[in-house]
Amino acid sequence: MKSESCPFASFIVAGATYIASGNAPRAIEETEKTVEVIVSDRFADDDGNPVPFKLKTLTQETLAQISKRSMKEQTVGGRRVQEMDRNAYLNRCLVESCIDPDFKDRELCIAYGTEDPVNLPQKMLLGFEYERLGRAFLDLNGLSEDSPELGEVTKK
Repeated sequence: MKSESCPFASFIVAGATYIASGNAPRAIEETEKTVEVIVSDRFADDDGNPVPFKLKTLTQETLAQISKRSMKEQTVGGRRVQEMDRNAYLNRCLVESCIDPDFKDRELCIAYGTEDPVNLPQKMLLGFEYERLGRAFLDLNGLSEDSPELGEVTKK
């Protein structure tokens, strides 16, 4: 019986050539986007100028891991169901995304009365500041209703 070649063989070879030629997408560090956001004039330098918070994009893999860690179980109608804790999800996303200030910094956490970085955004920020930072994160990562990527998908 004649052996047939793998139908994906040319794709695999072409893919290996593509990667070997240096045409593959660049490493995360090179394609990562950042944005600076002034959340409030409460955070100012020595001259009184507002200091921006700096956020970076997160990969889908990171977002999925955060989503899993943000699930909580509840009893609904006698059944145990898992539900997303939206506050925990956004807090974890902000902790992972925020480069400056570093919400994972132990001294910063302690200064705001917590040892858990996940609690820091809500302890550190006023309501409108938290809203601005959260909205900036969602926009940067294409997760807000106003983002072009999501808007195009939902219009179809």
